[in-house]
Amino acid sequence: MPYPLEKLAYGLRQRLRELATLSEAYDLQIAAPNYYGLQPIQKLRPVSNATFLINQNGILIKFLNDKRFLADISDDLIFHIVSTTLKFEGVKQTHKFSMFADNFRLVPNMLYFYDCVLKRTTFVEPFLSSLTSSITHLELDGTTTSQNAARAICSAPAFKNLEEFYIFKPSYPSPIFWMEALAEAKCNSLKVMYIADASLATLQIDKDFFLNFIKAQRDGFEMCICMHEETDRIKTVELRNQLLLDEHFYSVTSWKMAHNKKHVSIGFEDESLYHILLTD
Repeated sequence: MPYPLEKLAYGLRQRLRELATLSEAYDLQIAAPNYYGLQPIQKLRPVSNATFLINQNGILIKFLNDKRFLADISDDLIFHIVSTTLKFEGVKQTHKFSMFADNFRLVPNMLYFYDCVLKRTTFVEPFLSSLTSSITHLELDGTTTSQNAARAICSAPAFKNLEEFYIFKPSYPSPIFWMEALAEAKCNSLKVMYIADASLATLQIDKDFFLNFIKAQRDGFEMCICMHEETDRIKTVELRNQLLLDEHFYSVTSWKMAHNKKHVSIGFEDESLYHILLTD
């Protein structure tokens, strides 16, 4: 049951301020900026980008605006707001999201995970609950999580306007599962989906589902699947033809002709072949 702040005695308001975390103090002062007893004013430091890196020794290293953050005593009283780009690297199952959130409010629109193993209950769910911003760019590089965590990410309000989704060194779940999770969440905002170092398994996707997924995205959507360099080229062409050589697509060799049209590119870095979706 809510309890009105104005009924708290002045001394209790001061005690509330002492017990509040930096994040809680910030929220209290935003809600009641002129309310006596909630001072001192919480100090803020806006930063455009932040990186949280777990090194090989399991030590958390922070970079703010591309410079290593070496906190001194005064920094313990400063609340940082990350507004644009947020990167996590080396996060493992044993790491809880709370260890990264201390003294930080994370409101990015670009999100990166490098070489991470993300546990749903201790990292993904509390992280998603903390997000109040809209993520437009998501990048996974050598990152693993559970299928339920992937579903939670795709259906979270913060990802409703996702525009760019990049997967490098696909791990688990598969790129196909990520597409299925996005479809379940009724994602139709993508401009780009890029899968690098893909295996033949990525092309073994239901043809009708693949077509409908592309159709559902915004005008000009680009699906790019760049195969791992050691992948069998003959088999790649065979699977690509099964997906794209039909009445729904026509092919061109110039990116300029495909640009601003819904199209698919499947192949290797030394190829230039684009399959443009025909309008219904």
